[in-house]
Amino acid sequence: KHHIEANGGNLPPKLSNLFIKCLQNPSSDIKLIAEKMIWWANKAPLPPLDPPVAKPILKALLDNTKDKNTSVRAYSDQAIVNLLKMRDGEEMIQSVSKILDAASLELLNESCRRSLKKLA
Repeated sequence: KHHIEANGGNLPPKLSNLFIKCLQNPSSDIKLIAEKMIWWANKAPLPPLDPPVAKPILKALLDNTKDKNTSVRAYSDQAIVNLLKMRDGEEMIQSVSKILDAASLELLNESCRRSLKKLA
C-alpha cells in the first residue's frame, strides 16, 4: 500500500515479482495470502497501478480464476476487481486490455462475463 501511494501507482519490480511468484505457487494457502494482499493493497482511495505494472499481476490472477480450489478462484476474482478499480469505472480495465495478449484478454472477458461485473 505504501509503495502504491508513495510512487503514484508503481511497485518496485522486486515486490511485483514476489507477488507473481506467490500467485503461481502450488500451495493454495500461499496463493490465497497473495490474493488477499493484492485485494487489500488496491482498495480505494489509492491510485490504480500503472497498466504495465498491473499486467503481469493480472495475468497471474487470471490464471488463478481457473484453479481447482474455489477459495483461490473467489479471492482471485475479488483481487482483480480491486486491482482494476472496477468499482470506479471502466478506465483501468480498458487501459490494461490494450496491452494484454489475446489469451489473457479472452480470460479477462470471460471472467468479466462470469463474475467480475457482479462483484464490482
